[in-house]
Amino acid sequence: MQRGFDHLMLHILRQNCQIYKKYVGRRSKSGLPTVSFGVISFFIIFANFSLGFTQEAANLYNEQIARTVERLTITEEYDRALQTIDSLMNDDNDADDVFLLLLRASTLCARTMDYEDLEDAPAVRAICAKVDEIYRNKNLDADSTGAKYFYLGTAYLYQALLEHRLGSLLSALKLSLKGAGYLEKAQQKNPWLWDVYYGLGMFQYNFSRYASIARSLGLVRDRRQQGVELLTIAATKGIITQYSARNALAWIDLENKNYAGAIAKSQALLNEFPGRRATLWLLSKALLRAERWVEAIEVLKQLESAIAHQTRNNHYNEITRLYMLTKAYYSLGRRQEAVWAADSALAIPLTKYVQMKKKNDLSELAEMKRRAGRDITR
Repeated sequence: MQRGFDHLMLHILRQNCQIYKKYVGRRSKSGLPTVSFGVISFFIIFANFSLGFTQEAANLYNEQIARTVERLTITEEYDRALQTIDSLMNDDNDADDVFLLLLRASTLCARTMDYEDLEDAPAVRAICAKVDEIYRNKNLDADSTGAKYFYLGTAYLYQALLEHRLGSLLSALKLSLKGAGYLEKAQQKNPWLWDVYYGLGMFQYNFSRYASIARSLGLVRDRRQQGVELLTIAATKGIITQYSARNALAWIDLENKNYAGAIAKSQALLNEFPGRRATLWLLSKALLRAERWVEAIEVLKQLESAIAHQTRNNHYNEITRLYMLTKAYYSLGRRQEAVWAADSALAIPLTKYVQMKKKNDLSELAEMKRRAGRDITR
């Protein structure tokens, strides 16, 4: 049944691809793509605007492709999302199509964030380099829609995300500044590209967040609230950034200790996408910090089966889940269950990368196990 549905969806998407190519062509005389494309993920962004040709056909292609892949990405069906994109690339012999390139990069970034590994980093870097090559030495100001600035800015933000995860903070900062600069130009050219506000909002909030020392010295402005306002626009008006923006706003509530807000927002998202790992993580952390231990345990049990569906597993997420579960059991005075959870985590064979990343959690797990064991023997 699922395979039949996949074939049907691909047939529809291929037809839409042909409609799109018929009306708008592959390239303009300048060598730039001639229509808006979609982009999805931790920087999931999409542009939709009039370009003076058959807008109905162009809209059908953009939204059909983008929304199909978006739903697969949100439900964490990354392999199916990538197969859909690759099929369209192969069918059209258009490996340089910026829409499909960035769509693929966004899916890979989402998988990287979910799986907590770096296996997709080389592929994302290669895609972003290709996008930069396509636009290099082009007159982007000639594009009155702001689309080209939009795509290039998105590519730089993807690279910044990877550099941050690698611990190269200075490199991430430089790439973020460059990417945000391109997005600001896109917004200036076309303020109705609502999904641009997601990328800008994430940049404004996180830049101010990480620049806390410079902010306290008055060297940079605190733009966190401005970031929240931009994200709120994306959450209400974005074409396909609504879920990403809503998720980001929930994490901001959690960071600002507005646990009730984070819980409400994550539960609303789970009502629409039951069992989604990213949202279960958010909800479990909010419940844990709110000291709602019993509810947190129930969500963490749901996460156990959700993690089992990962196609790649370096055990990073398992350690995180068992650490949180140990803390909840210990806080409730359920010492034997706390020892069991800690033992389960400490028995997992880990790569050096995960050992380094989870060093503090592993140390605290050993300590909680020691204290719980001591209490049991008293």
